[in-house]
Amino acid sequence: MIARYLDGTGEREFTTVRDQVLASYGWFRQLTCADREIDPMREADVDGIPVRVVELTGSAGDVYLTHPWVLHSIAPNARDTPRMMRSRMMWRAA
Repeated sequence: MIARYLDGTGEREFTTVRDQVLASYGWFRQLTCADREIDPMREADVDGIPVRVVELTGSAGDVYLTHPWVLHSIAPNARDTPRMMRSRMMWRAA
């Protein structure tokens, strides 16, 4: 969704693009509102692209590699101990 949106705009500021994508498609608007009428875990079609929410679960020490523009949100910590997430940008060698 992000890549397709970027093809039609010169905007490259992540938060601006994120907000524009979330506002541009009904499924995303529904996903981000408190009184949503969709099941985010059920696959939907947004402009010809299948979309759904996927919950990532892991254990201490697990690593997830994602593109920096992947849409994501924070989940509540259900444990008594704090958790930490580390983000790092990596570039492909030329």
